[in-house]
Amino acid sequence: MKFTLKNKKNNFIRRTACLLLCGAVLTGFSACQPDESNADSGEKAVITMLYPTKLPEFEALLESTYTDIDLQIEINAVATVSGQSERRLLNGHGTDIVTVLTPSANVSDYLADLSEMEYTSRYSSQVMRSYMVNGQAKYIPLPGQYSGYIYNVTIAKELGFDKIESRSDLLALLEAGSKAKKGTGEDGTLFSIYATDLGSLGSFYIGNHVPDYLAQSEGIIWSDNIKQGNGSFTGAFDNALDFPMKMVEEGYFDPYTLEGQSAHVIERMGNGTMLLTYGGVNLYDTIRSEGKDYEYEMIPFLSDEGNQPWTVSAPCAFLGINASLEQNDPKKLDACHRMLSLLSTTKGQEALIKDIGAAQTYLTEGVKNGGEIPDGLKSCIDGGYVYNIRIPTDLMCYIANRFDRVLLGSAELSAVLEQFDDYYYSGREEINSDVSIVGWVEHDMICENYNVRLGETEIGNLVSDAVREAAESDIGFINGGSIRSSLYEGDVLGADLDAVCPYDNKIVVLKTNGRVIREMLENGVSQLVRDNDIPSGRFLNVSGMCYSFDPETGEITSMTLPDGTPIKDSDEFTIAVTDYMAGNKGYIEDSGDGYTMLNVYSDTAPLAQDVQLVRETGLNCADVLGKYFAAHKAEGFDTRIEGRITSSK
Repeated sequence: MKFTLKNKKNNFIRRTACLLLCGAVLTGFSACQPDESNADSGEKAVITMLYPTKLPEFEALLESTYTDIDLQIEINAVATVSGQSERRLLNGHGTDIVTVLTPSANVSDYLADLSEMEYTSRYSSQVMRSYMVNGQAKYIPLPGQYSGYIYNVTIAKELGFDKIESRSDLLALLEAGSKAKKGTGEDGTLFSIYATDLGSLGSFYIGNHVPDYLAQSEGIIWSDNIKQGNGSFTGAFDNALDFPMKMVEEGYFDPYTLEGQSAHVIERMGNGTMLLTYGGVNLYDTIRSEGKDYEYEMIPFLSDEGNQPWTVSAPCAFLGINASLEQNDPKKLDACHRMLSLLSTTKGQEALIKDIGAAQTYLTEGVKNGGEIPDGLKSCIDGGYVYNIRIPTDLMCYIANRFDRVLLGSAELSAVLEQFDDYYYSGREEINSDVSIVGWVEHDMICENYNVRLGETEIGNLVSDAVREAAESDIGFINGGSIRSSLYEGDVLGADLDAVCPYDNKIVVLKTNGRVIREMLENGVSQLVRDNDIPSGRFLNVSGMCYSFDPETGEITSMTLPDGTPIKDSDEFTIAVTDYMAGNKGYIEDSGDGYTMLNVYSDTAPLAQDVQLVRETGLNCADVLGKYFAAHKAEGFDTRIEGRITSSK
């Protein structure tokens, strides 16, 4: 029998549905307290922390309560907060209060254990258990945001939609917008997700599965079973991607440009070139302030089975204390504990809610949840239909990473669900690398409008540099079709590298001469314009050399080394390319992008002349990017366009 939520009387199901996937059992809390004797010692303890905004209400409360504390907040972009925290901790320069968007084991190793502090017992035990690391409480959660869909009401009404009540209504709205070319941009998409981190992206995938499964009786039973170690994601999540996959199949949502779209969601929603997005209440407020010519509404996750809509909630960020203070500065450590203790009170939470525009606190009692609630979410929130996502953060990030691959077509859902089970019950180091910060870039490196197939780009230079360095070759080549996404200023996750280079073609090292390189380059510029106006993916991004070409004739007008030395036909080099270009998949139906002059694998095409296979690295492009970032962990990448590729016209 299937049980559904038809009305508000089913209080047991509503309450129980919030208890999803808690981690290890929380250890008992002692009545430890910060040392209040230092509160008025006369000498101020300066506490440093990173955050995306100033916190004037809370800062004023803290410094008036404890006159010996001076809180200094360094503002960083949302995308860089976690990475800055990790980099500084790893290099011994961490802030006193550590801010992260998604808790990770890499950072928690450098944080003080808060388990015995009394103030941690004021938070929901289910929430605290979810974010524990090896049985220790390393973080406290900040107030959270309600999340849901945000759509352009003005355009929707123009298309004949006065009300959106189901997933089918959303799909019909997107279909109408696509046909009328309203609420869409040049790329044809009408929807994208505003996700500043994998955790928030994971909330989108989980939220879509709430109304028709996770909030239902069978979903609650599944949650309880998996907490006890006898459940499985396989079977439970078989239909979790039905709705986003439908949007992908219809062309309303392009997962290849997911990261890129996130950076432009506010602009596109504000100017009417995007009809629908997903995000939090703070995003809704920002879009309304930007889009003065339109009306917007925020709505919860909807059902196609007549079930109650639900909204979801998760903390805006997490705070911990730098463990180095335990040895180096006990007085400042005490000040940090007093700060977190004050933050964990009614007054502290209410001040913070005003500062960050949050809507929900995770303290167990005594706080008024604040912030303006969008009209479209009020019935859910008033009725108790709020799904508090308490999946451990690393698992949430892993879910986002693997579901992305399913939408991209590079992974099967059945295999991914088996991986969820493997990760949840045993964990794997290689899986953790997908959701950990591998480095950062100092500015946007954009892959848009097929730019990596038309000329030199910063992202093309970065990938080709990584290919050359990992292969230890004289020259590195990467065809533009292998690069599929951008990197944006700030933190770079292992999953981001997979998005940039999603294919599994392996890098091989060949020995060849200048004549063959010239043929390669000529092939690379031979299809800049095709019948469908989409340039071929064969265009070559390079590292270790420069070239110029005539786009009208396809002639390579110059080939030089970076120092300007001309490359002669007889000059010999080692080059790094993908095995795809070298014929590993054959050259039928344009496989291999026409690089038959490199063929060392295919039996259906003539073997290459003056080309010798030196070695197979066994690494794909995402792997070599990972090695590149790991080798330069202590530095950010500031790769620029530097004249490697020029057009002679």
